[in-house]
Amino acid sequence: MIKHAFHILFPQPGLQTLLNNTLLRHPIAFSLVAGLAILAALAFASMAATLWLAASIEGDARAINEAGALRMSTYRMLATEQDQRLAGSADREQQQDSAYWREDFRQRLNSDGLLSALPDSSGHPVNQAFQQVLMAWEQSPLADDRVSTPEDAGKLVDDIDAFVLALESHSDSKLALIRVTLWGFATLAALAVVMLGVWLWRQVIRPLNTLTEQATALEKTQLHVRSRLKGRHELAMLSHSLDQMAAELESVYADMQAQIDERTQTLVQERASSALQEERSVIARELHDSLAQALTYQKMQLALLQAHLEQQLPGDSIWRESIGTLRSNVNEGYRKLRELLSTFRLQLNYTSLDEALAATVREFQPNTRTRLEINGRFGALRLAPQHEIHVLHIMREALTNVIKHAAASQASVTIERSGRQVSVSIADDGVGLASSQAIEDGFGHLGLRILYERAAQLQGDLTIQSDADRHGTEVRLRFMAQE
Repeated sequence: MIKHAFHILFPQPGLQTLLNNTLLRHPIAFSLVAGLAILAALAFASMAATLWLAASIEGDARAINEAGALRMSTYRMLATEQDQRLAGSADREQQQDSAYWREDFRQRLNSDGLLSALPDSSGHPVNQAFQQVLMAWEQSPLADDRVSTPEDAGKLVDDIDAFVLALESHSDSKLALIRVTLWGFATLAALAVVMLGVWLWRQVIRPLNTLTEQATALEKTQLHVRSRLKGRHELAMLSHSLDQMAAELESVYADMQAQIDERTQTLVQERASSALQEERSVIARELHDSLAQALTYQKMQLALLQAHLEQQLPGDSIWRESIGTLRSNVNEGYRKLRELLSTFRLQLNYTSLDEALAATVREFQPNTRTRLEINGRFGALRLAPQHEIHVLHIMREALTNVIKHAAASQASVTIERSGRQVSVSIADDGVGLASSQAIEDGFGHLGLRILYERAAQLQGDLTIQSDADRHGTEVRLRFMAQE
């Protein structure tokens, strides 16, 4: 509304362009200045109208006095004529008094104070009453030397009274107009103040309260709070900037929190893994220092016993069978101990299973003609440290069996994930297993029992498919990752 009003007042294109640019850049400031300008304009208009109307009634009181004085002059003329008739027409002093009051009446009737109070319109009741007084004066015997009566004076006074009443009524109407004008401007000013107050509340105070609440929330790191003020004014632009800043801070804060949580979880896993590896290393050292040395000592004792029996009982075959059985048992125990030590010494010194698997392939590849490859990735797989050891050991054991026994030209490790379900396949194109019974029993030189036991520790499923007709072997492990 203010914009349209200014366009009407200032139709020039240059001023309208300046107005539009000002409104676009500072709409609240412009509206506030415009509202104050309207209030000031109403105040000045009220004062100007009051001064103009007050100036219009300045001569009304004088005109009323002059009109009232006409009655006095009329009665003076009547009294002078009556005194002249009683004293005789030769009384010169009485004649002079009568002429004086007659001239006084004429001067008052044509005085500037009286004529200036007459309205411009000839049809106005004041002008009509004045014309009636003029006509009555011209027709009255008091205007010349004719004999007048009280009735003649009464008629003239009646017309003068009507004229005075008309002047008083006209003056009262001007005073009423002043009151109406003042009340009108006061009402407009009050409406303008109310409208300005409502506008200030809706466009300034309430948005400022909203922005203050948002600033307080941001100070308390409540980054989800938004002001969401709409519009193109300054506070809306500030609200948009604060909302955008809060959104960016919330995103950065969420990313930082996610990184902190991830790093915390990684540290916890690393500490658990380190503690587990330390414990396994201690167990491996104790096994090596105790049981391995004991088995080595037993092998030495068997060698000494065999040498002694060769000297004492060279032709006896009974002890030979017993010595062979003992040596076989000791060797089997020593082999299993080596496998156990290898298991305990296996460490996951990498940040993920993908890196550990890649390191295993780099370790095995130079020592075999079988081409090893990896398909797929574990990715961000969440497993307990002990379970990671089991998965890595199963893959290492399967690749070791391929390299030692499969005579394959190619072997691949394929990793597939579907939600929490993880599938790991180690497949080769080698000679395969000679007996399916070995697969079912889990025994044999390939160490299948260990693979099944580790799969059970993972609460997973291990399957082996093989064909002796050079179709190769596939070891498939399925297990569930943590949530």
